[in-house]
Amino acid sequence: MSSKKPGIIESLVLLLIAIILVPVFGSISFLIAIGKLIFGKYSKELFSRYILDIAIGHDQTGNTLCAPLFNMILFKKGGYYCGNPDETVSGVIGKNEKRNTLTIAGKILNWILNKLDPGHSIDSIEHSEDWNIKY
Repeated sequence: MSSKKPGIIESLVLLLIAIILVPVFGSISFLIAIGKLIFGKYSKELFSRYILDIAIGHDQTGNTLCAPLFNMILFKKGGYYCGNPDETVSGVIGKNEKRNTLTIAGKILNWILNKLDPGHSIDSIEHSEDWNIKY
């Protein structure tokens, strides 16, 4: 993509293309990966990494897509906001945990994440990312 930022129509067209293409080609690709695992072309470790990378990508997408909602219900005013497409929701929750700017809903989600994986939100913080645009 060029350095020129697309307008709203171009952005909507790109979004619609992605919405159509990702499920179609993603499903095919995932089936291929399962086949490679079954037939010994992928190790369990490689397949596990593949699945984790997909989960992280979805998490980053959720951080951007759900920013207007999450910024309203998970974080107090002045908190660190969702929206950066390079960060995960978990990392943003971790930054807000450190700042003590989680709402009750944010604390509940943080508690659930940490029950599944102790220290998850703090460990998910990307220190190289800095974002504070509130959608």
